[in-house]
Amino acid sequence: MPRGEKAPPSVVVWFQENRWMNVELMKCYINYLNCMRSSNSQSRFPAMMVFDSFRGHLEELVKEKFK
Repeated sequence: MPRGEKAPPSVVVWFQENRWMNVELMKCYINYLNCMRSSNSQSRFPAMMVFDSFRGHLEELVKEKFK
């Protein structure tokens, strides 16, 4: 991680070298989360993600991917 930050083992942190999130990385992240939930039998339980108002989180492609 940049600047040597540490995150707890249960926390997933994704970033790019330029430190900016974009729609393509969001789509990859959603695929990853869906895969993790399916492989851990968690897909039967409700889940919630919290986002800020960053434009990449609000793109139609990202919303469609979550559906």
